[in-house]
Amino acid sequence: MRLAIQADAEAIADVYFASYRLLDFLHDLDSYQWYVANVMLKEWTVTVAEDDSGIVAFVERRGEEMGHFYTRPDRIGQGVGTQLVEAAKASGVDALELWFFQANTRARRFYEARGFRAIRFTDGADNEEQTPDVRYRWERTTRKSSSPGQVVSTPNVPNYPRSEDRPLTCQRHVHAARIADVTAGGLMMIARTLAPAGDRRVIT
Repeated sequence: MRLAIQADAEAIADVYFASYRLLDFLHDLDSYQWYVANVMLKEWTVTVAEDDSGIVAFVERRGEEMGHFYTRPDRIGQGVGTQLVEAAKASGVDALELWFFQANTRARRFYEARGFRAIRFTDGADNEEQTPDVRYRWERTTRKSSSPGQVVSTPNVPNYPRSEDRPLTCQRHVHAARIADVTAGGLMMIARTLAPAGDRRVIT
């Protein structure tokens, strides 16, 4: 794994495009290439994973916010996503947060197994797909060790909200990721970037 550079724009866009090709709201490859080169690589810190075939996955992060997170369909289930999540945790941030759809139980299991927990539910009124979503958070917590002066870092404990909790609508004023589940193609994560609340333009 390594940090992406501008010369990676085309390869990252290829992974992005491959991840979206099964969806009805597919944009053309040129739009993905433009977004990666002119927005993603300039406004986010992007980490890529690669093998002999080139870049196979990437995740973008801005502080504690995780944005687009994609694995090439033929590399799903091979541990690449876990490596990228762990790299984000190891970046030194105290917490990580991201959005995805409530119905995506596969993603919920993935993140909960890696120490994330649900912290907010909405009815989807603020996202382009008008689909109920959930925000997950991982926090770096500390506990005292039995050895004097030593502090051990431990992740938080995953926690589902009570079943009677009702979705809440929130107004977001930052870019947020959306992750959908495309089970037919074995694709685990598809992200959508939303413009700030009140601005319905979406750059994807």
